[in-house]
Amino acid sequence: MLHVMLVDDSVTIRRVMKNVLKRLIAEEVTYIEAGTGVEALAALKEHYEHISFILLDVNMPEMNGDVFLEKMRADSKYNNIRVVMVTTEAEKKTVVRIMKIGANGYIVKPFTPQTMRRSLQPILGRIGIELQDVS
Repeated sequence: MLHVMLVDDSVTIRRVMKNVLKRLIAEEVTYIEAGTGVEALAALKEHYEHISFILLDVNMPEMNGDVFLEKMRADSKYNNIRVVMVTTEAEKKTVVRIMKIGANGYIVKPFTPQTMRRSLQPILGRIGIELQDVS
């Protein structure tokens, strides 16, 4: 079973991500949701041993996704957790900065199921998950 953390201040975006992932991933998935980086950090500390990957927004109240990612990457016990940024921030310098912090992938909103599949397959393929074709 996969455990996926969805971190976005928009409940609607989290619901959309969950619906797309349900189409892409054939196996059973448990979702851990957070609306801020602060909530995400607390959830990470509680569930990190089970989390397969995180879909993380950049712009959120209380703690941005890049700050969350920096805090996460500062602790080696979280090194095996893959993080994919899902954000409206599409500027090259922003993408480069976030990848340097430790993101494993990047998806620009608004996204399609095909876009999400293309971005996630290389990352999830490393943990043995083949995503379904949704075209």
